[in-house]
Amino acid sequence: MKVKSLIVLIILVCLLGGGILVYKNIFQAKEREIILTGPKELKAVISPSVGNTLSGDIVIKLETFPKETGFIAFALVPSKEQFDFNSHVVGMDIDAKNGWDFELDTLTFENGTYNLAIFSLKEPGQPPLEIASTKVIIKNKETMGFVPPPSNEINYQKSFLLSEYTATKSDIKRAKELGANMVTLAFNIDTSNNQVKIPFDPTENFQKLKRKLSSLINEAHRQGLQVELRTIMSPQSTGATDIEKFLSNLIPFMADWAKFAQDHQIYSFTTFGEVDNNWFLKKVDPETIERINKEVLAEVKKNYKGKVGVGFCCTYSKFYGLEGKEYQYDLTGYDYIAISIYPGGGEGEEVLKRYFSVLELIISSAKNMANKSGIDKVIIGEVGVATFSTQFKIPVVSEEKEAEFYDKLFTATNKIVNGYSILYSFPMASIKGKPAEEVVKEWYQKIP
Repeated sequence: MKVKSLIVLIILVCLLGGGILVYKNIFQAKEREIILTGPKELKAVISPSVGNTLSGDIVIKLETFPKETGFIAFALVPSKEQFDFNSHVVGMDIDAKNGWDFELDTLTFENGTYNLAIFSLKEPGQPPLEIASTKVIIKNKETMGFVPPPSNEINYQKSFLLSEYTATKSDIKRAKELGANMVTLAFNIDTSNNQVKIPFDPTENFQKLKRKLSSLINEAHRQGLQVELRTIMSPQSTGATDIEKFLSNLIPFMADWAKFAQDHQIYSFTTFGEVDNNWFLKKVDPETIERINKEVLAEVKKNYKGKVGVGFCCTYSKFYGLEGKEYQYDLTGYDYIAISIYPGGGEGEEVLKRYFSVLELIISSAKNMANKSGIDKVIIGEVGVATFSTQFKIPVVSEEKEAEFYDKLFTATNKIVNGYSILYSFPMASIKGKPAEEVVKEWYQKIP
């Protein structure tokens, strides 16, 4: 009888202990999440956290949101500052294919108290559909530090292009899985009024963006990937008009970013994604472009010892279905050329047919310019079609057609270029989470 009683007692103790353990785990799980709700439909979970304290990498994931949501922005506002959208936005999600979420490395911010806000918008630039916010404390014991790059040389560039405010560490890990040997970290510049500004970053010397990029660079290096740093043009830019005034602002700006690239041991620095873009210069002319390229290159090389490239979008206007001049520039001193070759000139199947009929022509034009300048590498710097309507004039196709597009692109070009940077986490034409991912993966694994 005593034995039976003892057994029953042991069982009860185990059950009770297990129940306490389960309860404790549930309580701890709840304690490690912040539930953030708006006045109507917006609800998000922020994890991990301890109370309202955040450290290290966190994920902000929306559970419910307004039906018309087409764009999500995330902001972090120091408690003593008034909120300003352009100053305090830290990230964006432009595609809900895998749910609305965002990863944030809190090490990119100083320890302190902040208001974390989430904005649901129908489209960028429109008033928010709903806002949710809460007070959080960032408290990290460690600092970001520096992760050195891998030692390998890149003979054939297999990169994915990530935009500064949509890119995450998970994107970089995924790039590695998809066969990349590099990631391209691109950030927008605005040259309106002959200034050189970075959207969403009014901080002195652009420290906000530099800390974000530092985190992404470290992650790329951890994954064994080299990094290309590239400036691209903001579509809000109206272009510089006074070349002398513009250069007086541009040269120190580029020198500063060259120092950043050197300090972070960046493998390559593309000074401009599209130096011949009207968002960069209001009036594009060959003489001005050559002057800018030469003066910028000289300044960059004073401060940076890696490979330096420059990008173009319109070296041959016939590429866009127009008759016109083939532009050739003296690019002596650069290490590579990056060309943007989006299908242009309208919508529909005819545009894509014409595109593939002249694709080799535009690449030959760029290679001719490279050869004359003593450059042996031409990469496809930007390319793609859209699977949703955008403000950019490129064809909108189904995800299946997008995958076919990339297969045709690689088939036609892989032996006549020296690499690619495929748009991955990018507002205009991202392949993230779509069938095109597997197509690019197959080609990246196939190319030596």
